[in-house]
Amino acid sequence: MASVKSYVQNKKGLRYDDIIHEESETVQEALRRLPIHEDNYRSLRIRNAFQLSIQHNILPKEQWIKPEEDVRYLSPIIAEVVAEEAEREAFDAMKIIKK
Repeated sequence: MASVKSYVQNKKGLRYDDIIHEESETVQEALRRLPIHEDNYRSLRIRNAFQLSIQHNILPKEQWIKPEEDVRYLSPIIAEVVAEEAEREAFDAMKIIKK
């Protein structure tokens, strides 16, 4: 099912990371850390894909996202945020032992 989903999203001009759900706090933090130009491009891709979806259209074949162009831009930031949250939890769970 994932390959069908990515096949359709590529025809609409979306990258893999464009369809990550934004509801979690981790993804929200990662989105806040995105460079402004990448955030603008992401918003534009999502808006254009939504418009194509409403019109029941796809992009012309030469505008489809090719696998080599589908670079993960948000996933590395999400992984960084998850690691920071795990580190924060580990420090919060530390017990101080007095001698």
